[in-house]
Amino acid sequence: MFTIAKGEETDTAYIFESAIDAISFIQLHPKIEHGKFISMAGLKDFAVKRLSDEKLRIISCVDNDKAGNDFNKRQLDNPNIKAFTVNEECKNNNAKDFNELLTKRKAEQKMEQSSNDSQPQPDLSKKSYYEGR
Repeated sequence: MFTIAKGEETDTAYIFESAIDAISFIQLHPKIEHGKFISMAGLKDFAVKRLSDEKLRIISCVDNDKAGNDFNKRQLDNPNIKAFTVNEECKNNNAKDFNELLTKRKAEQKMEQSSNDSQPQPDLSKKSYYEGR
């Protein structure tokens, strides 16, 4: 497993299928100051069990696909897993994972910036601009 720890002691673990999704999530959420961001390199039930045994609050950020949904259901249905919640940000934004969501958001920002840059600006250097005012 690959882990990025942010901040001091934390009681929250965010779990991902891949390291790139964990890094993308951190970029999307810079205001989260404390947490463990863990790539399981796949969908690993034993990783959730270990984190639960450590009394960590687990927030599942696995892929928004059948395998990810089945994984989340198994954890939610397991009476031995405590404090497990599912982050539905990808589902709500029609994205497969956090890397895709980050890519979408950056493209939207670029389009918005491009749109703002293409607004016609008055040419203040032309005399006629001033005379008409």
